[in-house]
This record gives sequence, structure tokens and C-alpha cells, in this order.
Amino acid sequence: MNFIFQTIIKIRNCLPAILLVAPIVYADQVFTLISPEEYAEALTLVQPDDLDYMPKAVLDAPKIRVKSPVASASLVSPIDIEVYFEAANGAAIDMKSLKILYVLLFKKDVTNRILEHAEVGTDFLKVSGAKLPAGKHAFILKIQDTQMRKASQKFEVVVEG
Repeated sequence: MNFIFQTIIKIRNCLPAILLVAPIVYADQVFTLISPEEYAEALTLVQPDDLDYMPKAVLDAPKIRVKSPVASASLVSPIDIEVYFEAANGAAIDMKSLKILYVLLFKKDVTNRILEHAEVGTDFLKVSGAKLPAGKHAFILKIQDTQMRKASQKFEVVVEG
């Protein structure tokens, strides 16, 4: 699937421009990844201590590379997600082990919600048109290889209103 990006420049009070990147998607490609109601509910909950997430280092664990979204960019919903996985020492990625958790003040498994709209290969995941409400969102990707070595990585995005 080819992705075409449009660039929107937003200027406010003569400050430097902020670059907003939004994919061009069609209405039938857009899906709600996190609803405004789920986001509002999460903001009212008390944050558990275990959400200060730090992955454990595992020797020869798979590598997770988040190509999109770019962490430093301000985004406009819907967003695209593109992730690549790399196994080490002759192992292969076990895509059936993929878990994607949404993290705000709780952890919510959104794996199936994403996979319903994703292109999945032996070592990648591509999603187009994931709709998120304005705000800061975090996800944890978990994967393992055929030698049962596990890896996880957290990525965050900020969606403009």
C-alpha cells in the first residue's frame, strides 16, 4: 500500500510554524483505534505504579523498529503505524505472539482492533487510518521470536486537536 502524506503548516501568533503530518486516507479506510470515551475514561483513573514502563533486556531478543509514526512529529488523526521486527541468530519472528497495548492510565489490549485493519507480513505490521482523539497516546509493542526470546518497546504519539 502506498502512503501519500500531506503537510499542513499551522501558524499561531507569529510563532515558528509547527509541522503537522497527516496521511491521506479514504473514509472506508479509517477506523477508531481509541474512542474519545475510552480516552476520557482513562484520564479519570488513578495511575498504577507499573505503567512507568521499562523493557527488560534479553540477550538476542528481537528488535522492534517503529518507522511510523515519528515520535517528534505532531500528528493529525487518523494516523498510520508502521513497525518492523528483526530476529537474531537464525530465529524468525513469531507474528502470532504480537501484542499491542494501549497505555494511558491503564493498559488495554488493542491487538485485534489493529490487526483487523493491518497489513501483516513475516516481519512487519502496517496500519493506515487509525483514528485517535486529540491528546498524548502511548502503546507498548510486544513480540517474540521462534526461540521464545521476547522483546517489547513503548512508543508515544501526540495528536493535535
